[in-house]
Amino acid sequence: MDNHNRLFAKVDRNGDGRIDREEFVTFMYNHLPMDPAALRTELEELLGAARHLYQHRIEKRGRLWENPDSYVEKEDDAKARLAKLFQEMDVTGDGVMSKSELFQMRQMRRELGLAEHEVTVDEHEWLFNKLDGNSDGTIDVHEFSTFFWNRLPLETSAQSKWFTEQFAAAKAVRERRREKMQQISMAPHEFEEAKTRSKQRLHQLYMQMRKPGCDYVGLEQINKLCKARSARGVRSSADGSSLFSAMDVDNDSQINEFEFVNYLWNHLPMVAEAREKAIDDLGDAVLDM
Repeated sequence: MDNHNRLFAKVDRNGDGRIDREEFVTFMYNHLPMDPAALRTELEELLGAARHLYQHRIEKRGRLWENPDSYVEKEDDAKARLAKLFQEMDVTGDGVMSKSELFQMRQMRRELGLAEHEVTVDEHEWLFNKLDGNSDGTIDVHEFSTFFWNRLPLETSAQSKWFTEQFAAAKAVRERRREKMQQISMAPHEFEEAKTRSKQRLHQLYMQMRKPGCDYVGLEQINKLCKARSARGVRSSADGSSLFSAMDVDNDSQINEFEFVNYLWNHLPMVAEAREKAIDDLGDAVLDM
């Protein structure tokens, strides 16, 4: 999104937040290739993208004018499903979605193989701010439904597939939260003992990751850890920078022991066997750094 903003600022020479014809033509003339063959290819690609966007808008408008009653029914149905999806994603049940809840949902999509790209901090900030129409720091059901209604696939089967994937991710997030609460409530003393053991192991990993003479873990070590895990075939829902930012609670550009241990503990599986395996995998990756 930063690249998009920089490009827009370059084209928008007078800084009025809009690109007029003269600004567009001037920018394209100065940046298109001079070679005739390359120029032709570039223009064909640009025209193809413009036609695709134009056709998308025409199809959406056409459905409204050809059969407005049907269109309104589809809009009402889709927004009702979006409202239901919002309820599923609101795992705390407080009627609004926080930045953390949205991030968990997007991470889960990545874990389930429903999202191709890793979740980055800048991109997530941009998406959350777009959804948060009134800038109050949370997303309500109206903001959520309005935003995604304008971006749903037009084709019925594609739209159904989109909803199916979103509900699957929301269900997985809820299941993970349920497991965590169940572990705590069923045997609190056993849970606390397991928690202590796991945190001791995470403390050992933290000590192994620190550079000699340093009392913190930096971005370099987190990037190395992510690369080592990736080399072992571990699928990650966030890149090194995003993970570092999430761990760095006090925003001092370094991760202390408390931040490291508590972040990983809160993101470990709650089932004992899976939790121990996850820590073992982390340990192997640290050794590979």
